[in-house]
Amino acid sequence: MYVRGSDWWLDQYAEVQLTEDRWIKAMEIKPSNRKIVHHAVVYAIEPNAPEGAPPEGTTLTEYAIGKYGDIFADNTSRLLKKVTRLRFDMHYFAIGSEQKNRTTIGFKFYPKGFVPKYEGRNLSIRNIPNDELEIPPNTSGPDRWIFPSSQERADRLIPAPYAHARQGNDARSHQPQQHFRNP
Repeated sequence: MYVRGSDWWLDQYAEVQLTEDRWIKAMEIKPSNRKIVHHAVVYAIEPNAPEGAPPEGTTLTEYAIGKYGDIFADNTSRLLKKVTRLRFDMHYFAIGSEQKNRTTIGFKFYPKGFVPKYEGRNLSIRNIPNDELEIPPNTSGPDRWIFPSSQERADRLIPAPYAHARQGNDARSHQPQQHFRNP
């Protein structure tokens, strides 16, 4: 990263090195230099993706201040196909000296042959232009989370607030209670 200047957005790619499709139990993105990484979002570009899947990939997970990894609940997972290509959407910022970074992603898989009861998916909820879900700095998060209805059934909703702009003790990502709906 350069010494001074505007933020820098960059896409980098990696090929998944698996011999077979595997179900993910946990995953974590790790930048080597957190001083300059604003966030990193990893997208899965799957071979033979379903019709309507975005060509730039579907969100797999993200790193941001206050969010360090994902651990799926028991019997819940996300499938990583053996010939998936990963797109790292990187956002860097200058800190006054030249810096380098190498971001990696690690996976912990369920045992071979495991098939989960629930398949996890990412659903970004952002209500532009109103932004009424915004939590003001130096305040606590809401006691209750309200989500817009979706045509797709949701077995488990786990909010993951993007808290990078929060200040003080409340700058961490709160882990609200999981909400369950019978299948």
